[in-house]
Amino acid sequence: MKQRSPRMKPTYSIVIPCLNEEPNIERTIQGIRSQLNQPKEVVVVDNGSTDNTIDILRRLDCTYYIKEGYNISQLRNYGVNKLLPTDYIVFIDADICLANDWSDVFFDFLKNNQGVELTGNRVKAPGDTWIDKNWFCLLELENSPNYINSGHLIVSSSIFQELGGFNEELITSEDYDFCQRYLKLGRNISHAPKNMIALHYGYPRTIKDFIHRESWHGKSDIKTFNNFITSKVAILSIGTSITVTLAFTMLTLHKWVPSFVFILIYVITLLIATKVKFRSQFRLITSSIMSIYLLSRTLSIFTISRNRS
Repeated sequence: MKQRSPRMKPTYSIVIPCLNEEPNIERTIQGIRSQLNQPKEVVVVDNGSTDNTIDILRRLDCTYYIKEGYNISQLRNYGVNKLLPTDYIVFIDADICLANDWSDVFFDFLKNNQGVELTGNRVKAPGDTWIDKNWFCLLELENSPNYINSGHLIVSSSIFQELGGFNEELITSEDYDFCQRYLKLGRNISHAPKNMIALHYGYPRTIKDFIHRESWHGKSDIKTFNNFITSKVAILSIGTSITVTLAFTMLTLHKWVPSFVFILIYVITLLIATKVKFRSQFRLITSSIMSIYLLSRTLSIFTISRNRS
């Protein structure tokens, strides 16, 4: 890449995978267009929407491609391949809305942190449901040192090419895999400031949707034995499910003491897991959601594989 003049701002382009996002896509596009520092390009790659998503994109005069049957990695990689040369690639999901000052904060961050290659931060929940308040809003308070979710991930074009893009063998956890391969280059992830806000309007609003989301996300953890043994969540979810099964088995056999012991182990495990995951933001109600979370991850074994938008 050519040496950039210190006075020239870097360029960035945005890639958005999409599937049936009629309720969200216009807000997402308008959020991008509200930025003072506009992206060089915005490319939407649609996974075969059957609602009015394409009509909205057409009305908004957006650049879009339809690639039905692609998984999430393929959608993102395809979008990148359609971009003109740019310094940074911004990946957001179709239900993400960037704050009006997002680009200002982004450029200030780049100015004050020379050589940023991979950045982003946790998306924020609107906070208007009890699941938001007791789960997703707590998640956004913590940044993982070795992972950025691809719902709001920014990477330099050179690093993206060096890593060969997202692993198209993965139907989920492709962002975690991408970050791990980046870290193996001997680099560090540069977390963006928390005031570089991306609001996520697609978080589940009901327990049913929460279970569906988490069971889907757990698929890659059980795809291979190696994936399973390296996933703390997968091991914990299977372990707690076995514990609950043993507790109920002991109850049916009227073995009260063993049943009580297994239930106690399960409850203590939930409390510890919640404390570890949310650190200073520990809440008892969040432990209840943790039980649903672990159960949902266990259900990944039984659910049918689907592509993600």
